[in-house]
Amino acid sequence: MNVPKYLLFLTFAGFVMAVVSGVPGFAYAALIPGTTLALSYLFEPPAGFSIEREIDGDSTSIGRTLTVRVRLRVRRGGGVVVVRDHVSPGLEIIEGSNKRVFLKLPGKELAVEYTYKLRGTKRGRHTVSPVEVEGHSLLRNMQPSYAVFGKTEVVRVAPKIRNVPRVFVSRLFSKMTAGEPGYSHIGNPSTDFKEIREYRPGDPLRAVNWKATARTGRTLVNEYEPEGRTTAMLFIDATSTMSAGGKGSTAIENAVGLAISLVRALLRINLRVGLYVVGPGKFETPRSGAAAMENFSRLLASVGVSGREESLNGAVEKVKKALMGKEPVTILITNLTPSNLYEAKEAVKMMKRISGRNKAVVDLNPYWTISDELGSLAHYQKLRFGEELATEIVHWDVSKEPEGVVLKKILGVMNGVRHGRR
Repeated sequence: MNVPKYLLFLTFAGFVMAVVSGVPGFAYAALIPGTTLALSYLFEPPAGFSIEREIDGDSTSIGRTLTVRVRLRVRRGGGVVVVRDHVSPGLEIIEGSNKRVFLKLPGKELAVEYTYKLRGTKRGRHTVSPVEVEGHSLLRNMQPSYAVFGKTEVVRVAPKIRNVPRVFVSRLFSKMTAGEPGYSHIGNPSTDFKEIREYRPGDPLRAVNWKATARTGRTLVNEYEPEGRTTAMLFIDATSTMSAGGKGSTAIENAVGLAISLVRALLRINLRVGLYVVGPGKFETPRSGAAAMENFSRLLASVGVSGREESLNGAVEKVKKALMGKEPVTILITNLTPSNLYEAKEAVKMMKRISGRNKAVVDLNPYWTISDELGSLAHYQKLRFGEELATEIVHWDVSKEPEGVVLKKILGVMNGVRHGRR
């Protein structure tokens, strides 16, 4: 128990001054700190807590918000009640506060409710800790009460997916997907596996997957990609240059969000899409269909800046054999800097051998999120880098241009290089 020394001093000083000076007013004044000191020992610190917390979802995407609602009841004691929980850095508090202070009056139950809002800023699994409650006497002269309620809540933050209207995408790729010689939506089956599906009337007997059929009791067949289907191959840079940017808006976060939106747009019009993550060396072979989107989403959700410094041109070299003969559209998403410019040039040369003119680079400028001055300097430097690459390039000034606009630019460039209009 901690006795407030200043109150003791004021109390005794008042009575001493009254005796020495003979002025009774000093004694009356001493009653104020004395009474306060006496009352502070009559009531225990706030206790008898109960807490209920609700989060309106256990998953969200970057930029979207979740509301946290906390209900507090305090039944006994009097003093100050402090309530708080702890939010991991991937979740940003954008409205309200996760720490609140309330006054509990003696003899009266305290019942309050408060909310605060979180926004996902980084992909992955993030946490909100259990709720801590502390009860302090008004003068903090008694041992505080303490309790913890609830459990650690896990919030999954996924990349934001931008939807481009299907009509828009189909119009861009109408010539690519229907007007080119040799293209067929049905076509003869290739050796590229697509998925296992249920039997449909007309499927050949040789397509039946007997092991899967025996295991499930349903007739299942192997489906393969049709010959002639246009292929798009995306290379996502996840090396150290992609760590640049401000809090929650690094180059890798924006690149992943853009990539997953682009993959979805291309799969919706039945293109085959492949993906290679430069750094960790993760490779998804070109495929199409709903199952492909699940695979791509799972892969991209786990992508972060890699400690492995794989070269951009080395990454393209690794998948060259898988792409040769398919005449794919190849797209490299990176952050061009003086340190990787040479690699990017070599990668573009390799992409040309694979794709001919059907290649492009998306160059992110994440430095705007740090400062306008730095972003502006990087912008002009990147324009010069783009000229040196001698290929189609889409510059994206992150935080200055919406992702949806950039996505449409990329689709337009892909269509343009396919038909030699650029």
